[in-house]
Amino acid sequence: MTSVYVASCERYDPDVIAGHVRAASAALGVPPSAGDVLLQPSLPWTHPRYAPDAHTAPAVLEGVARACEGAAVSIGFGRAGYDGLARRIDARLLAFDEDHHRDTPSPGTGASFPLPATWLDASFRVAVPRLSGSTYLPFAGALRLAYNLLPADVQLAEQHRMSDVIAGLTEAAPPSLIVVDAISALHRGGELSGEPVDLGLLIIGTDPVAVDLACAAAFGVPESELEFLRVAGQSVHPGRLSDVEILGDLSAADLAERGRRVQRIDPRPEAADLPTQLKVFRSPRASQSGVAGSLREALAVLARAGISLGKARESVLVIGPVEEVPPPGSDTAAIIFMDDTSRATYKGYTRIVRLTGRTPSVWRVLMDVPFVLNIANLRADLGFGFALAGLRGRIARVLGGPGSPRGASRRPSTPKGGGPAPEQG
Repeated sequence: MTSVYVASCERYDPDVIAGHVRAASAALGVPPSAGDVLLQPSLPWTHPRYAPDAHTAPAVLEGVARACEGAAVSIGFGRAGYDGLARRIDARLLAFDEDHHRDTPSPGTGASFPLPATWLDASFRVAVPRLSGSTYLPFAGALRLAYNLLPADVQLAEQHRMSDVIAGLTEAAPPSLIVVDAISALHRGGELSGEPVDLGLLIIGTDPVAVDLACAAAFGVPESELEFLRVAGQSVHPGRLSDVEILGDLSAADLAERGRRVQRIDPRPEAADLPTQLKVFRSPRASQSGVAGSLREALAVLARAGISLGKARESVLVIGPVEEVPPPGSDTAAIIFMDDTSRATYKGYTRIVRLTGRTPSVWRVLMDVPFVLNIANLRADLGFGFALAGLRGRIARVLGGPGSPRGASRRPSTPKGGGPAPEQG
């Protein structure tokens, strides 16, 4: 039976966290490496106003590093205060999006994935996600973090079929150890917009599906919603929490009790609390992990930042192919088609906007939608930083030297005999 270690940990104390990681490693039979250790934290984005908590707490990374005493530690990504942490624990900072990527087979699935060379070459890999809500999946934990190993452009291209891609990733270069930061998880929002909720937990294991089953219980997600875990666990992974041995301080019942503290976001953008002049029309075939999830996250980011939609221009946002959109009540109304699959019959709209691409990123939604709605110009706040990050990655690819993700734009291959997932939007 696969085991997961659950520790009761109420505060971000690196020494206490290190003790829990050592105890868990011993119980799981996975002693921390004294060689080359690479830590992968959650870090989709961080910004003091728009995404203040969207990262693994530095104290958790420091605790994991201390548990790997004598190891040469590296941390993937270099933001969210990790620069100071890296100096304190003498760790290197690595940017996976500027790394060389190698096609990596997924045993038993017939698929392969471009993954960072530094991740593949590390002697001991530790995934350190922060447990959070998500607008793409029922929650974000170990499997969601694995998706972030893919090059950014591949992540975007495959986002609408995220669950299927994650299923193959579970077998391609899995972590040696997973330490989930659930001391203070993120709820009432998604991975960027979530607000802290104290759960007082570290969830530690080696099997990402088993770890996520424990995370689901701690986040209050019923097993009936865990189809993405069942897809990922089709081979040798447990199918439900009762198939997992819970070690450590707490039981499965304790996890469920902590899960009652969590308030989960409704991920559907059409269910968001919108003023009457804003409407979302969504095709029932539009994937939740596509632009629907990105729009819902963007709306939650705006709400958390205190940006009101109350005075927005009358607008209709269309996701996927829908039937007729009713005419507007004003002569300044806008209709926004959220991706290349979005279409509708309409008349009377004076401003017509289309976000291009199969799945426009949440950053693109944040740049364009508030601007069209005439409520905020996030381009002024965020545009330069996004442009600089993109330019840095493109330069690394063009130069083609060490750290260049050659072939990063390639899609993960599909299993033999299969093909791309059916169009969902």
